[in-house]
Amino acid sequence: MDPIMLCSAAHVSRGFGRLGRTQGDRAAAWAAWLRTTPGTSVAERVPVVRTDGRSAGDLDVVVVDPARCLGLCHEIKWPIEALSLHEATKVENWGASAAQQLDRVRRELRAGTPTAELPAGWPPFDAIDWTWYINTPQQLGLRPLTAPDMHATSLRYVQALGTPPDLDTLVTALTRPDLPTEGLSYKVVKRTFPVGRRQVHMDALQVSPVGWHPRFR
Repeated sequence: MDPIMLCSAAHVSRGFGRLGRTQGDRAAAWAAWLRTTPGTSVAERVPVVRTDGRSAGDLDVVVVDPARCLGLCHEIKWPIEALSLHEATKVENWGASAAQQLDRVRRELRAGTPTAELPAGWPPFDAIDWTWYINTPQQLGLRPLTAPDMHATSLRYVQALGTPPDLDTLVTALTRPDLPTEGLSYKVVKRTFPVGRRQVHMDALQVSPVGWHPRFR
């Protein structure tokens, strides 16, 4: 598949037929995984409506534990997998832009200007202790998001965690991710190889033979 077409379908899913529909509906994969969390309810594309009836945007995927009044709000982005440092940086920039977009909606909601039309029976929006996330398919961010109190994660990472025992544990796993530890999960080794008449020296990662995957704390 032409990577230019994939990138275009990732940014603007309309107009790309079946490919665009598939790319545009990938938030459903997040919702399906979140629904495995015990004691929670999940809603997709929650409208955010101003008092004059105009749209202020929407919330891509929202998960709430009604008993604890604990909630996660996810902004879903679906860029194609980065194959170079340049592409990885573009994904991070896209995530930063998404964080600013979500932060604008969040600030309006906190000010009470618009209303998030949560499903019937859910606690009121301002009664829920919210945590906010920007989500991509594969890539964990290398730098913090510019919007305060907002976190980045990926579907690949959370699926590797397995089924969350509860929403509180999931919040901890996403805000303080379990990452590989140098010396235990991997080590940095020196590698040398010839390029023409010269020798190139570089650092490389040697992964532990026992393997690694993230775990809930």
